[in-house]
Amino acid sequence: MRTITSVHERPDVASDYRDAVLELLEEQRWLFVYEHRGQVFDGRPINTMRLVNYLAPDTGDDKWAVTYDDNMAHEVHEVDTFEEADALYDEYVAHLGQDDPDL
Repeated sequence: MRTITSVHERPDVASDYRDAVLELLEEQRWLFVYEHRGQVFDGRPINTMRLVNYLAPDTGDDKWAVTYDDNMAHEVHEVDTFEEADALYDEYVAHLGQDDPDL
């Protein structure tokens, strides 16, 4: 797993690669696979997690990323296989995807 961006960890990739991946994700030049939106009981969203597939900006190789966004954090972690991404996505949803922050 490579950290593209995180509020808790230093990136594991060069800044040019990080910027290219973040631009790619922002412009939605990726294949959307899964998405989970956590929300509080009144329906307000509290976080969003996605599993996405894209072509690496430097090599054109198939890459997978799990993203996490809330009002205080933006996390992007990249892996090489769907299996790794699927397991990471499941971990994010299990630990961070609750529908109420008090649960």
